[in-house]
Amino acid sequence: MSSRRNSPFIRLREPYDVLTSMGDLLRLLGHPRKSNLMESMAYEPSSFASPLKPLKFRVQDTKFRNFSFSHTHLSHIEFQNCDFEDCLFIGSLIEKCSFRNCSFSNCNFFRCDIENCFVNPKSFRNCVDRYIDPNIGVSLYQELLQNSRQLAQPEFAREAQFQLRRWTRFQKQKEVKDGKKGFIEKIKSCASISLSWVAEITAGYGLRLIRFSATSIGFVFATSVANYCFRSPLGLMLNGNPIDSFVEAVYFSVIVITSLGFGDITPTTPLGQVIVSLEAVGGFFMFAVLASMLYRRFAG
Repeated sequence: MSSRRNSPFIRLREPYDVLTSMGDLLRLLGHPRKSNLMESMAYEPSSFASPLKPLKFRVQDTKFRNFSFSHTHLSHIEFQNCDFEDCLFIGSLIEKCSFRNCSFSNCNFFRCDIENCFVNPKSFRNCVDRYIDPNIGVSLYQELLQNSRQLAQPEFAREAQFQLRRWTRFQKQKEVKDGKKGFIEKIKSCASISLSWVAEITAGYGLRLIRFSATSIGFVFATSVANYCFRSPLGLMLNGNPIDSFVEAVYFSVIVITSLGFGDITPTTPLGQVIVSLEAVGGFFMFAVLASMLYRRFAG
């Protein structure tokens, strides 16, 4: 973060106004404005809480730009249709707030705690630069994951968990790039990064059914093409005769991958027996992943 010491990600761009009391902010939010923009302001009080407790104070259709809520306890505030750009939440506590249809762009949540809030993790997709501050992304999504689990929001929890895995990989990539690891540790990190990338692309870390379905279809198609093109070396026989159509190859691949084992098409060469055994193991692994994904989605 030292390379960004003078950037708006660390401190506000000057000049900016200082709000010395919560009343100042409430008057600005409640006063009729020609523009919905709240720009270049630093909120200094330690708390911004709803004056209507236990009801929430609504902040609606507002854009915060170059705005600081650092070291602030935000409580019982409902932000609706709000955008946050170049904003600071460093060391803040955001508690019992709602962020509905909001977005965050280039915002710093370093050491920010989020508790009992309604907030969609997708709102933070453009919040942090993954190449410069992945550690902030990791801590942010850890907070969002814990918050989603607190409020029993499984859809938000899955998104936060998916992003946490991605940002953990980004952090490892930066550590390798910055040369912070020894040679052996670097090799281990590169292997872990590669496996993480494969897990994300193929199954979304076990959290993306659509990705897994596409991967499964691709695997079936690839094995079908391989079994058809190399049917002679594999010795694939049907009723004593080599298979001669792609449909038969697809049928055989599906039977092997699903481990049904009808046995009407069989490999008759050692190479074929080895390859088909590997296909069956791949199919078993796919169904194990599918079972785990379904359990997480419907039981968690």
